[in-house]
Amino acid sequence: MMDDRGWIDRRVDDSGFVTDEFKEGVQFFVRFAFSRLKAKSEIKCPCLKCKCRKWENPKVASVHLCKHGFMNNYYTWYVHGETSSNTVRNFEGESSDMEFVRNEVDALYHEMVVDAMGAQSEYNDRPMAEEPNSKAREFYNLLHAAEVHIGVGGQDVTVLSWMAEMLNMKTLYNMSAANWQMALSLSRKLLSPEDQEKVPKDFYSAKKMINVLGLGYKKIDICVNDCFLYYDEQSKNLTACPVCGESHYEPRNMSTIRQKDVPRKSLWYLPITPRLRRLYMSRKTAEHMTWHLKCREDADEVIHPAGSEAWKHFDETHPTFADEPRNVRLDLCTDGFNLFGCSATPYSCWPVFLTVYNLPPKLCMKSEHIFLAMIIARPKSPGKNIDVMLRSLIDEFKEL
Repeated sequence: MMDDRGWIDRRVDDSGFVTDEFKEGVQFFVRFAFSRLKAKSEIKCPCLKCKCRKWENPKVASVHLCKHGFMNNYYTWYVHGETSSNTVRNFEGESSDMEFVRNEVDALYHEMVVDAMGAQSEYNDRPMAEEPNSKAREFYNLLHAAEVHIGVGGQDVTVLSWMAEMLNMKTLYNMSAANWQMALSLSRKLLSPEDQEKVPKDFYSAKKMINVLGLGYKKIDICVNDCFLYYDEQSKNLTACPVCGESHYEPRNMSTIRQKDVPRKSLWYLPITPRLRRLYMSRKTAEHMTWHLKCREDADEVIHPAGSEAWKHFDETHPTFADEPRNVRLDLCTDGFNLFGCSATPYSCWPVFLTVYNLPPKLCMKSEHIFLAMIIARPKSPGKNIDVMLRSLIDEFKEL
């Protein structure tokens, strides 16, 4: 009975009382969790309120679970030492060959890799019948980095989480590549020789490992007068703007040998399609992408744009689009501001944001679900030329 984790969702009966099945399952979970601990009298409480952030004794943890239930989607007890749904059967016997303990942070990195690479099944170490292709090999290498621990005791941090935090530190504090490389070299010296072989040695290797997760950017050349975008195959080879005639590239210095031409101005564009795919690839957000249907059922008050007259008018105008609830509704927003405030040096910055209105209000207004498509930063306001800069975004909308 305990092999079936369906009892986790059957906490109370029709009368609101905790079922005997759930109580028996909680006792089974507590015995399993303590079988994985060594010389500890408390476990991390996985109830919906604590979410494995607090250590509690077995009695308090059992009360919390009966009162609040398990946290969402906690069918594999990875925080408490389980590597797969089959491992729990052997907790009174010998440990599995794959046994390792992942804390909740490690589990998030593990789930992030699975969602990003589009894996449809739980990862395991069974031998494969054939050599994986390049895409699958990238997935297994990155998943391995999310599970291999480094540091004292071998359980301090994983390779992927360490690299992600190191690169995040570079972004937050605007570190140069050379400065970051020195910090990486110093950090690697604190590791054992075995762990040093597991982590990237330089900035290029670190970016190459993280880039497998996707969500990258495109660098698009633009005319110095903001009147033309060199982003398709034909226009990339142009040496001058077909609108104003300005040169595409910086003038060459004849005294030096340059490997390639340097564009006079560029625009960094963040594609939307991979991020929309990620919303449906992640188990945490896919179920919320049709939430706007529930909002329409509540006609008493408007709590979401889906309940507004404009949304209803759009559905009446485009019934084919409205019939599929998984179709994505986006809101585009942009505005300009001066980076230097009231400084004598004017500089205009126009960020372009996209908000996914399929999600409920508590999610669609969070920063992680508001997509930055591009930043238009110029000494002067782009004016009407903003249409030119948005061409790549509009073309992607047409493709979608």
